[in-house]
Amino acid sequence: MLPRMRAVLIVNPTAHNVTEASFRVVEMALEATFDMELVTTEARGHAAEIAQEAVASGAKSVLVYGGDGTVNETVNGLMGQNGSTDVVLGVLPGGGTNVLARNLGFPNELVAATAHLIDLVRGGRTRRLPCARLRASGPDGEVDRVFSFAAGLVLDAEIVRRVDLSGLRPKLHDWAYILQGFRAFFSIRRGDGPPLRISTPEGGQEAWWALMTLTDPFTYLGKRGIRVAPPVRDAAGLDVVAGRSMKVARTLRWIAQTLTSGRHLRHRDILHLHDQRACRVEAVRPVPAQADGEHLGSVTRVSVDVLPGALSVWADPAP
Repeated sequence: MLPRMRAVLIVNPTAHNVTEASFRVVEMALEATFDMELVTTEARGHAAEIAQEAVASGAKSVLVYGGDGTVNETVNGLMGQNGSTDVVLGVLPGGGTNVLARNLGFPNELVAATAHLIDLVRGGRTRRLPCARLRASGPDGEVDRVFSFAAGLVLDAEIVRRVDLSGLRPKLHDWAYILQGFRAFFSIRRGDGPPLRISTPEGGQEAWWALMTLTDPFTYLGKRGIRVAPPVRDAAGLDVVAGRSMKVARTLRWIAQTLTSGRHLRHRDILHLHDQRACRVEAVRPVPAQADGEHLGSVTRVSVDVLPGALSVWADPAP
């Protein structure tokens, strides 16, 4: 019999849908497939440390049971400064949104997702994904963060910041984003003009907000995918979508179109850059930033560079 693959399971016990009973079930299910060590996170940033230690100790796979923030920390721990990793990442949905897990084809229900992961491992099915490295500076200091699905400036980052501070119960997760979305929008539109200047082949373009995504959907509202940049599905790089307007009716129509037709990308007040290898943004005043749903603080200068095929994950081949 071949030796079982050595793996580390990182569990965030404070994630939205994680309980001690649930992660013990996951542990027992995965022990039949892996030579496994389970480690629970104790503070913000701990998942990155655990992942670094797993790589240093020779683990062949790192599994995460938590939300998008825990997954992002783990990705950063796996990558370090190398820009890629051969340690295979496995993700199980334990958060409120679980973007990467769902975009990789995992069910958003723990038992089904665990069974799917075991099936992938026994079949040896892995995929390499692009990531991107965001470097930024501003009043909160320097930022160097890898993200696996999306990053944003101003609007979505302000929503993330407000939701983090709201302390609403997990069962109100989607409603919290809707409520804080309206509050953030009306707060931002009172600002003194568009704060961003985005570098494009045609020169600098002003914008109120910007999203940079490697995946489609960009995120989820309940069971509905929010399709900010559907063309990125067929790209190897990054799509940048930015808004030149903060008009209420127009923005509401754009939001509706991200849930349906994707026609917002054709509007003259939307800047869309497809399949980019890099993105550069400057802000005339400090603006909030986020990566993979994690608030990064206030920034004034941002550079994003794509890391092709940087991350190895347990997943079926891309459709």
